[in-house]
Amino acid sequence: ECDTITVAGAEAYYPDKDGTFTRLSITTSGGRWVYQSSDSLYLFYWSPASDWLIGDDYTVDLAGVRSTSDLSATCPTEASGWEVWDGWAFTSPSGGITVSCTPPPPSPPPPSPPPPSPPP
Repeated sequence: ECDTITVAGAEAYYPDKDGTFTRLSITTSGGRWVYQSSDSLYLFYWSPASDWLIGDDYTVDLAGVRSTSDLSATCPTEASGWEVWDGWAFTSPSGGITVSCTPPPPSPPPPSPPPPSPPP
């Protein structure tokens, strides 16, 4: 499972819906994790539609970005067919939308051993 998800490709319609989403300790009715961006948007699973959404409130199905794969994906990176709301209907942006797991930062190197003690 991913702690951090990166979304790219929706910026032409919704610049704030692209970016990094961090997993919260909240799950949706579908038992999936809820993710939140620094702009307080949510990436969440909506079980009645079996799809992932990006919106202002993870308790309602209002979203500017959604998956359409209807695969009951356990992680948003497994979903496909991402679309954006253009003001009239959902549409697939040119270039598509990518949703990927962001690897955690590397661990810092171990501390250097202390220098040897001088001889007595």
